[in-house]
Amino acid sequence: MGRSLGNIDHGLNGETIERVLSHFHIDGPCRVQPFGAGHVHDTFRVDDVRGTSFLLQRVNHAVFADVEGMMRNIYRVTQHLAAALSDHPSLMTFQLVLTRQKRLFYQDAAGNYWRVFTFIDGGVAHDITPSAAPAREAGRAFGQFQALLLDLPGEPLVETIPKFHHLANRLTYFEQALAADSALRASAVSAEVAFVRQRAPELLRLHQLIDSGQIPSRITHNDTKLNNVLLDPLTHRARAVVDLDTVMPGSVLHDFGDAIRTVASTAAEDEPDLSQVQFYLPYYEAFAEGYLGETSAFLTPEEVAYLPLSARYMTFIMGVRMLTDYLAGDTYYKTAYPTHNLDRARNQFWLIEQMEQQDEAMRKVVQTLR
Repeated sequence: MGRSLGNIDHGLNGETIERVLSHFHIDGPCRVQPFGAGHVHDTFRVDDVRGTSFLLQRVNHAVFADVEGMMRNIYRVTQHLAAALSDHPSLMTFQLVLTRQKRLFYQDAAGNYWRVFTFIDGGVAHDITPSAAPAREAGRAFGQFQALLLDLPGEPLVETIPKFHHLANRLTYFEQALAADSALRASAVSAEVAFVRQRAPELLRLHQLIDSGQIPSRITHNDTKLNNVLLDPLTHRARAVVDLDTVMPGSVLHDFGDAIRTVASTAAEDEPDLSQVQFYLPYYEAFAEGYLGETSAFLTPEEVAYLPLSARYMTFIMGVRMLTDYLAGDTYYKTAYPTHNLDRARNQFWLIEQMEQQDEAMRKVVQTLR
């Protein structure tokens, strides 16, 4: 049940959400309720007097320091996608609602950044892949997203989180956290440290191909979890790609690899019981089929050849980040118990081992589909 916005005060120096919304083109009085389970921003669904729904977010500017650059990226991308999708009534993209001063966001007296999007109603998002069909649709959606942005005009997009998927940097931070051992946890992770150091050389070679430009830079989503694709609950077809905060220059290998990390795993990334965590090849194949159906016309032979390895690459980056945070005392990821980040890292490393065992099969899938 929603509540009157005027009754919700988040301690913003006396500024209520009702006052925040007064800076946008939204007809009040409105009703609001918390929405979603995101870990970065504070998110609310807003319904105005006409029955129109919006998504209101307070942006976490500790994670996204260049809010203005990020919002320019999102505006350019959503405007371009809306025009490109005008002939596809089943596909949608949300749109930014400008402030009354025609700005992309509102900054309140306490320094908080607020933004409003149109709301895409009726879509379903999955955290765990329920069948091959959603995996295939996710691949199609992310592939189409990349294809439609190939001709985005204007200057390059802003790098919203610098070196977000930069493996060399992530390994540097890992070694620094291990040496500092500020949380006195290093002695408990000798096996995980050995795992990282053993596999780093091979994956750094892929990093160098991306970093040098031998693998081309494109506009990529950079957070391609399955739940960032909204599916039609009846047809199960993709309706929209959401969560565009990290849309910026990157490699298609980042998007493909991170998607496989979640789509082809049978459990959540923080599942501590590793017997529940399996790399499921049919979901990998379904995603690859959907993805290559949209991208094979523009991908280079090198990009296609490295798609299977990119799954290990992105899973490795995430595992290293989680282990680094555990060593540093859980300063980045939210945790529910003391070994939460360690369980996350072990989960990712276990998934990598399974990918290694199925490497030949993964390569054959791509060779067949290309």
